[in-house]
Formats: sequence, structure tokens, C-alpha cells
Amino acid sequence: MPTIRRPNSLFLLYPFFVFSLFLPKVAFAQGALTSGDINKAKALYQSCQACHGEQGQGNPLLKSPALAGQFAWYIKRQLKHFRSGLRGKEGDSLGQQMVAISRQLKDEKDLELLAAYIESLPGSGRAKAGSEAGNKNGYRYYQGKCGACHGSEGRGNAVFNAPKLTGQQADYLLRQMKSFSEGKRGADKEDKFGRQMAMMAKTVSGQQLSDIVNYLVAR
Repeated sequence: MPTIRRPNSLFLLYPFFVFSLFLPKVAFAQGALTSGDINKAKALYQSCQACHGEQGQGNPLLKSPALAGQFAWYIKRQLKHFRSGLRGKEGDSLGQQMVAISRQLKDEKDLELLAAYIESLPGSGRAKAGSEAGNKNGYRYYQGKCGACHGSEGRGNAVFNAPKLTGQQADYLLRQMKSFSEGKRGADKEDKFGRQMAMMAKTVSGQQLSDIVNYLVAR
């Protein structure tokens, strides 16, 4: 019987390594930026602070999501989507507020500084604990529906351009999934990753989504 050789695991990972070399990277290391850049980034964030909080923790009363610790490349991409109209379409009143805010950021470097500053914010940890039953079901549903792209622990995956989901408010996660499934987000052909999410959102039932969110907010 012929010997079947198992492929080297490093060889299998090679395409992902090569792809990762081309991922957008924005570093907010204080040693890599001038004091002027750091001060400007903080000043730019002032326009976000009223809704999203001083530490980017978000504000459920204003329906403003947590931003702290989110990947800079994702923040930058979403701000560009708001600015161009890919997000904040008719029927998305909260998104339309962000369209107006994002259009104040016309300079590319300002966009990068702001996104990097937001990524550097430590955040406030877990949003709240979910029920034990919800967490068990949510873990199973999450791994089956979301984990391949967003990571097994919901911390995001730059290789797949998938943002971090942990540390986010339940209401925001539910609202965005509804927007994806209803075509308020991810319907434009120019929004490649949004279209992927729109298709995925339609495969998740209401109870599954509730359990997934319950699991994520407890991470």
C-alpha cells in the first residue's frame, strides 16, 4: 500500500503568511510618532468622545458602540465607508449621524492617527456576564457560524479582515446583524466584506443570534 505523506503544516500556512504581508498596518507606538502626532490624535478623538466615551467604552444610552481596542485598519475602513456612503444609508439613522462626522476627516493622515489612537485605548473589559445556558449554546453557534473568520475567542482576525467582537455591547451586535440581514448594511457591491456578512447574517436564526451575543458579551 503506498505511503501517504502528510503535508507540512508550515507549507499549508504559507499562503496566509504571504497574504498577511499585504495587510494594512497602523501602529500607535509612542516611540514611532512625534509628540505632535500623539497630541493631534487625542484632539481628533474629541469629536468622538461625546458619544463613544473618553476611553472609547461606548454609551448604550446613546446607542454608541465601544471602540477601544478595535483594529485600526477596521476603524479606518468603516470611517471611509461612512464617508463614501457605503454605510449610513436610508433607514439607518444612527449610521447617518456617522456619515456627517466622518466627512470632517478629510486628511488621510488624520484618519490614520485617529484609528491608531482608538486601537491604543485599553477599553473596559467584559460588557456583562451572560447566562450559563446561553454561553454554552452561544459557544457552539459562534464556533459554527463566526469563529472561522472572527477567531475562536472573538478577538478578530486580520488575515480575513474580520474585526474584534469581544468587549462590545449586546445591543450594538444585535443591531448590526439586523442591519446586515435587512440590507441596510452590506448591500453595496463595493462593500466586499459587508456583503459576506450580509449573506452570513441571513443564516442565523433569532435564538442562535441571541445565544451568540450572550456568549460574546461574556468574553
